[in-house]
Amino acid sequence: MKEVKIQELLTRMLQEEDSAFEELYRETREDVYRMVACLIPNRQDAVEVANEVYVQLWRSYRDYDHTRPFRFWLHGIVIRVSNQHRRSLWRSFRRYDVLKRAMSTAPAQDEPISRLETKDELLEHVMKLSSKLRTVVVLRCYHDYSLEETASLLQVPVGTVKSRYHAAIMKLRQEWNHISDEKVESTHDYRATHS
Repeated sequence: MKEVKIQELLTRMLQEEDSAFEELYRETREDVYRMVACLIPNRQDAVEVANEVYVQLWRSYRDYDHTRPFRFWLHGIVIRVSNQHRRSLWRSFRRYDVLKRAMSTAPAQDEPISRLETKDELLEHVMKLSSKLRTVVVLRCYHDYSLEETASLLQVPVGTVKSRYHAAIMKLRQEWNHISDEKVESTHDYRATHS
């Protein structure tokens, strides 16, 4: 996402040029959809949230402060819309019928994990973190935001970001150690049966 191009598109949008928003969407969609997919594990929900991000962007682009990086501002919208979505989901899950439907279609939470070898598999483990921990990891590790920038985006103190980040890393390390131990055991089992 090139800042100069984005600024040009925003200027064109302010001049009410119809094609500018469509071009802005094309320039930013990959970044937005990737971030939303990391924050909202359910694919269908993620698509809805990403669409809502662009609705919010359209409603608020006139309020954008051009002295700040656009990407940072856009990620703020992604965080807010994702959090709103989670809150609305939580309210709806409290109703019995919705909860029953969700439980019948939800994957088993205790399925064993056999290996952690690729970035995709690591991302799977990140996705299993709570939304607060996952959000911090996504912002810090996948988008390279500083602790201060992350705190600003989430509108929480820096100490809260540090503690969430530390907790997330500890959980991921525990999972990694558990999987590494399983790999060692399976290697020993393989050697014992094939020697």
